[in-house]
Amino acid sequence: MLKNGCLYEHIRWGEAFVIVYSVVDRRSFHEAQDILGQLVKLKLPSYYTSLLIGNKRDLDHSRQVCVDEGQEVSLQFGCQFYEVSAAENFAGVSLAFQSMLREARSVQLLKALPIRRKLGVNSVSKVLGNIFGNRSKTDRKKRPSLSI
Repeated sequence: MLKNGCLYEHIRWGEAFVIVYSVVDRRSFHEAQDILGQLVKLKLPSYYTSLLIGNKRDLDHSRQVCVDEGQEVSLQFGCQFYEVSAAENFAGVSLAFQSMLREARSVQLLKALPIRRKLGVNSVSKVLGNIFGNRSKTDRKKRPSLSI
């Protein structure tokens, strides 16, 4: 576990975070929850991607953290969740990282889009007034019309 000041520095510049805990070590699961909580406090949710990984799935006989607990935490913090066994097979780990990278790329693309303001009722009426202009009652007969 990183010290709070050091953790803050890493969270501040990071755009994607992988938080790994061991399914045979409840303390590591609580530390993962703490790190996810720090992410929520220090970053805007729409500006980063996070991935929660429960490792050592192959050690089911020593399990201290069930799958449902990992899923619940991932829902609570809005992150992806995978349970893998890095010792048995790299495919699960690879799939988890690829999924996170795809989401991180999507977040980057969304951040690059310009922010568009919503037009209020007053703004719309001003725009229409500028388009059609202020005309007297005699000029209204001359306004073009549109029939659909």
